[in-house]
Amino acid sequence: MKLSCLLFLLAVPLLASCASSMRPVEGSRIRMGTQDITTQDFFLLSVREHSLVVSPYETEYFHIDAVIEKAFTVPFEKVTTLEQIIPANLGFIATGTGAGIVSGFFVEDWIQNTSSAPTQFNPTQAVISIASGAILGTAVGYFFYHGQTTTFDVNRDEDRVKLHHVAIYHDEEPPELAKIK
Repeated sequence: MKLSCLLFLLAVPLLASCASSMRPVEGSRIRMGTQDITTQDFFLLSVREHSLVVSPYETEYFHIDAVIEKAFTVPFEKVTTLEQIIPANLGFIATGTGAGIVSGFFVEDWIQNTSSAPTQFNPTQAVISIASGAILGTAVGYFFYHGQTTTFDVNRDEDRVKLHHVAIYHDEEPPELAKIK
């Protein structure tokens, strides 16, 4: 019991520090199909009155100047499909892992306290209970919070308003982006 308490007390601060340092990734990545090109992934830079300003998606780590250099506009009438790709949220996965560790700790404690015969503490059993809880919690966290998509219709005003919030520049375009016609 004492070792499982010690493992629990060591795991909680470790997971808390990991979860607090994780930040959600910008959700400006979209998958767009048009009449001219096949379906591809893009950064959504801006939503204009009659078009989208996009740049090819290459990696989630980018320098904005390089992205703007490759930007171009796509008129709404050419867009056939459009969906936002929501990246996995590592904070939720870490929370699932933490919940699994906590549940593993309580399962191990329950096993120790409900046995009819007097049992001696088994550190291997404690580690297995806590590790299996962590693995199960991680899997559940990933299953529920892995990358998902949201579909938009650019012909609907309410979807265009939502797309404004998805775009990297949702309030005002910088001068170098405003030059792109």
